Amino acid sequence: GQVGTWAWGNQFLWGYSPQKSDAALQETFDHVLNAGINWFDSADSYGTGRLEGRSEVLLGQFLKEHDYKRGGGKVRSSDDVYVATKIAPYPFRLGKESIKKALKESSRRLDRGRAGVDIGQLHWAPPLGWQEKAYWTGLAEMQHEGNIKAIGLSNYGPQKLRQAAETFRKEHGVSLASNQVQFSLVSTLPVRSGLVEIAASEGVRLIAYSPLGLGILTGRYSMEKQRLPEGPRRILFKELLPALAPVLA
Repeated sequence: GQVGTWAWGNQFLWGYSPQKSDAALQETFDHVLNAGINWFDSADSYGTGRLEGRSEVLLGQFLKEHDYKRGGGKVRSSDDVYVATKIAPYPFRLGKESIKKALKESSRRLDRGRAGVDIGQLHWAPPLGWQEKAYWTGLAEMQHEGNIKAIGLSNYGPQKLRQAAETFRKEHGVSLASNQVQFSLVSTLPVRSGLVEIAASEGVRLIAYSPLGLGILTGRYSMEKQRLPEGPRRILFKELLPALAPVLA
């Protein structure tokens, strides 16, 4: 199983604060690791401004502080943990070196030593293709140089995914390993768009994010009982919960 860390630093959507959140996140990390879940996904944009890279920093810290010997869990060593991260294609990132530099900064924040980053991903397709092929080149060079073990994308649709997979294969001699997309009972676009079939034909593994629909599918929230999250999700859930009653039931 995989654990996403979007909430580990995001104030706007998830209401993160170091004082209120870090202890609970540490407890959550220890719990899932002891349960045998050993794959964590992060991003350099999970935490901005003064909290830049906060998710990666916390993940690296938790990996070091977890007591693998006394935890009594199924994951016995930090070497058995897999970490993926995503690099945002911000407009100020120019050329292949910008992506390589950003990935190296992520690796430094994760502080995993030789373990490094298992999957280095581009967080989304840059609008109008801005710098996209340069970013792909940077990812390919990072894999060739041994700085990442595999290349992934995120939020790519079917046609762009096919183009990317062919470019990595033909121009760089590497395989595109994965594409991370929103996929749940309330977000079925990967099935409806043909992405599932195209990814399979290209040998690209799809990774689902928000499989519980930002929490709306957990059964934790209810209009009748006035149990709603704070922040922007509150507005969204007020609109969606009534229509989702049969699914939640």
